Amino acid sequence: MTFRGPNWTRSFRLDSGNTGTLTWAVKSGGEAQTLTMLGPDKLIIGGHFSHFNDVKQPGVALINLADGSVDTSWSPVLTAGGNHFVSIWETFVDEDHIYIGGLINSIEGSPRTNFAHFTFTP
Repeated sequence: MTFRGPNWTRSFRLDSGNTGTLTWAVKSGGEAQTLTMLGPDKLIIGGHFSHFNDVKQPGVALINLADGSVDTSWSPVLTAGGNHFVSIWETFVDEDHIYIGGLINSIEGSPRTNFAHFTFTP
């Protein structure tokens, strides 16, 4: 739960012109700051959150585009150290690599300062 209640991340399908239809809306423990498509049906969302759609995912989550559910096949354990919260400000996908940048100091217990890349095949 975040200060003053949960944040929401929403997906809209663009219909025509300036209209859209809400596809899904899920709660997150903070704000999404960046997103990147991974293939035709996945999103990588990074930001200032502790959980996404009731799944613990500090700072980054792999999301199923169709319904906003978390795909736990990729869920790295990120830490920021000290009294800091994990905060991902940039995400990028290049073929079979995922890149993230932000306030992090370790991934899966290995030291990483503010940047990491992963090999991933959806």
